[in-house]
Amino acid sequence: MLVTFMRMSLEEHWQPKVFGESVRPMLETSRQAETNLWLLLAQQLKAPQPTHVRSAIAEWRRQHPQPEEVLAPRAVGFATLAAQDNSVGRDLRMCS
Repeated sequence: MLVTFMRMSLEEHWQPKVFGESVRPMLETSRQAETNLWLLLAQQLKAPQPTHVRSAIAEWRRQHPQPEEVLAPRAVGFATLAAQDNSVGRDLRMCS
């Protein structure tokens, strides 16, 4: 899910407020990697599991709005948040 956090941070902060167009290749790469990741997850997860994972991502982002926190959602921290919702924790363990 790091790629999702990276894409969000690039779109919301680093590209428009700091680096401008020079970060566009990284942003496009992040978008493509995120698309590929969700395609892979779609093969492994069944409804409503992707929705639970996306909800956990949104909640983590809400709790960690600072753009430099993009490196913080390491497996343990994000998995801990996701595990608070048993179905998300189970979904993430299945992908490990």
